[in-house]
Amino acid sequence: MQPAAVNAKTDKKTAKTGKTGKIRAERTVIRSTVSAVLAFDYNTGRDPRLDALRVKDRGGARGARRCAAAPSTRVGAHFACWAVRSYDWTMRASVVVGVCVFGVVGFGGRSNAAPASDPVVVELAAPQPAGSSDLRNLLSNQVAFGSSSGSRSSPRTGFITDRLSGSNDLNPSLGLLYAVTVTQDLGARATAGAPFPERGGTILHLLSGLEWQLSRRWALIPTISGSLPSTTQTSISVPYQDTSGAQTTLAGDLRVKASSVGGELSAELDTLDAGPVEVVFTMTGGLTNYWITQALPKLQMADDTIVSSAALQQQCQTSGCSQDVRNLLTRPSTNVIQVYAEGDVTASLGRTDVGITGSGYGYSQDPGQLGFFGIAGFARGPSTGDGYPMAPLLVDVRGHVLEKLGAWRLAASGDYGRYVDAEGWNVTGSLKATYSVSKWIRLWATGTFQRDQLVSLGVVNTIVGAVGLRCAF
Repeated sequence: MQPAAVNAKTDKKTAKTGKTGKIRAERTVIRSTVSAVLAFDYNTGRDPRLDALRVKDRGGARGARRCAAAPSTRVGAHFACWAVRSYDWTMRASVVVGVCVFGVVGFGGRSNAAPASDPVVVELAAPQPAGSSDLRNLLSNQVAFGSSSGSRSSPRTGFITDRLSGSNDLNPSLGLLYAVTVTQDLGARATAGAPFPERGGTILHLLSGLEWQLSRRWALIPTISGSLPSTTQTSISVPYQDTSGAQTTLAGDLRVKASSVGGELSAELDTLDAGPVEVVFTMTGGLTNYWITQALPKLQMADDTIVSSAALQQQCQTSGCSQDVRNLLTRPSTNVIQVYAEGDVTASLGRTDVGITGSGYGYSQDPGQLGFFGIAGFARGPSTGDGYPMAPLLVDVRGHVLEKLGAWRLAASGDYGRYVDAEGWNVTGSLKATYSVSKWIRLWATGTFQRDQLVSLGVVNTIVGAVGLRCAF
């Protein structure tokens, strides 16, 4: 998951404009990890002669995609934003700002046509010559940092994620979607004895898809995504009875190697001006296949005494041990298919958009029998709401609201998720502020707080902050 499905969840929703020129924000869908996870992306305005294209990217952006700028403007900004991808990953955030401003200032002034999108007022573009195209491209980058605290036994302490996503109109009814997310899982320090020599891991998640505008009201969005094989190293606490019979706690060097591949299909119906209130209905279904290999190459006491895996396995057989540890020792390699379905309803009430989302999950086998699935699924699967689940989810319910205040967009959301096998629950709250610097550049900042109550770990609190930028060309 993007977290445990990163079960992700980043820059996932965007506002869109219907045939009547209304502006509305879509629901937040994560699903990468990790993304971006945490950000809405809003777009406004379009030429009413053309149908709106809504962009959907799991953990990405969804919105009307129209730009009536002259060809010189589109080519200039396209070249400038394209150059971002040639720079080193670590420099992307600063480069995006520079090249987008260069594209707008250096090339935008050469166009005599006014852009079709305005953050406050919908402006209509000058008529285009017959046969000319009116296509739009978006490029977004979001960086997020998360930190977990509370339970000393938690295998997750923090992460950093960088997500680059974009969309390109291929023609007035078809768009290309893509996203690359890099997550650095910081891992957990050894809970007993000397620190382990290595911890953490880098996770790469890729997504690609299409948006097909069937009509003014209907759109289909198929996507495929996957995570390349990667290893995460962290520490876990393992209860143990030493040779004297005293109970103690071991620090286990947990290594999880995992990969994933999956796909999903979304169908969207926009009522536009069919009633007094514009309502958007979205249904999504998908599945993700995970391949997981887990190992405990080292176990140590507080005095750095090494305990063999054979000794731990013997204790599990005689006096018992935690289910996660027992499953890891008996089934070091496995795979599981996660299926999910989600429904969302969003209504536009003047300057305010409100909505509710419900999600359900199923698994090809009991994820409670798979060892540390929460570590294996983190940032490798579909995003889930605005949070980062610590265990496999069973259900999730989310409410969201957006208020449009001139060049500002203020959004808030709340999630409640229930984990499988009565493992516990989580609640998540998220706030986001978006500011339109110009018709081409948009900035945002997001803050998220998540509280997990788990049977195996106790209480774990996670705080995530994210900043992002989007340029249109």
